[in-house]
Amino acid sequence: MHHAASRYTPANQNAAHASGAGQRIVKMQDMPVDPLEPPKFRHTKVPRGPGSPPVPVMHSPPRPVTQEDQKNWKIPPAISNWKNAKVGANSGVQAGRVASWGARMGAGCVGRPGTSCLLGLWSACVNMCVRVCV
Repeated sequence: MHHAASRYTPANQNAAHASGAGQRIVKMQDMPVDPLEPPKFRHTKVPRGPGSPPVPVMHSPPRPVTQEDQKNWKIPPAISNWKNAKVGANSGVQAGRVASWGARMGAGCVGRPGTSCLLGLWSACVNMCVRVCV
């Protein structure tokens, strides 16, 4: 807490006023702060000033789109293995989509790493059984 004392001379200098005193010493001190009292002032956000200009994005020179690029970027519609709402006249179209998807994936690429791992585990298990039994 900060205490300060100062002299006060009233403007009205009558003997009847202020008990006849010409001057008074006034002691100033801070009021204690109530921690549960709500805030008296509201904090407002000041708008930010202009920032630095955006960094320019360096692009490669434009080139024409070829038929091969267009074919690579084309994505066929999704086909569900469990449920297709409209099955009937469009089944040939869906079969074509599935065939084109399989052609893009490559022949026989699914399952090869898993089989080699499975065969390795199987041979290790057989070798361990032989060693334990002997």
